[in-house]
Amino acid sequence: MMQSTRRRKTARARVKLVLAETNCIRVNNKPLAAYFPFYPTRALVTQPLEALKGQATYDITIRVNGGGKHAQAQSAQIGIAYALRRLHAGYSTIAKARGFTSDPRNKERKKYGQRGARAKFQFSKR
Repeated sequence: MMQSTRRRKTARARVKLVLAETNCIRVNNKPLAAYFPFYPTRALVTQPLEALKGQATYDITIRVNGGGKHAQAQSAQIGIAYALRRLHAGYSTIAKARGFTSDPRNKERKKYGQRGARAKFQFSKR
């Protein structure tokens, strides 16, 4: 059994991998298709497992909170890849090549006296 916790923006995912015969993925005690009904978000979560090309099968339990559905799927993807990296010796190079790495960027806050984080109000000389 391997556990990992990863973040993407404000979404957090706690991933637990257990070696088993089935490739069952549960997210917040729901099947993967029920929690992520759209295919692109489901594909994000399963990409790290497809990189193994059927070398091993795992039962995966994921607890996600915060952020939106897409950021939750990305944090789950990073969590699965990190746990697999600790289980399989050569997986680190595969994960880096496919981009299963964490991205520390967050939305920059709005500043006072400005229209946004960096955008200013229009200046009128006259």
